[in-house]
Amino acid sequence: IIVKSLFILGHEVEVEEPEDLLAYVVDNPNYPNQMKYMCSICGKPANYRKDVRNHVENIHFPNQFLYECDVCGLKLKSKTARNNHKAKNHKY
Repeated sequence: IIVKSLFILGHEVEVEEPEDLLAYVVDNPNYPNQMKYMCSICGKPANYRKDVRNHVENIHFPNQFLYECDVCGLKLKSKTARNNHKAKNHKY
């Protein structure tokens, strides 16, 4: 895995594992007037932690990880892409 560095507010941060992306999912201080969670990098809000986590991966750390389809072995560049691939190509 190639470790990607990103500078946030003058501090270098690294992401080595997909779980590290959750560090950028925070509670939204404006909840309940706004969505419950937000991206700590850019402030994008969402109602679900998984949606912010996927945003962090797709926007701030693109192509950092490969996710393998457990049905056909195809390697995809994001968790969202893998899930979409499985839903489209491996319906049961």
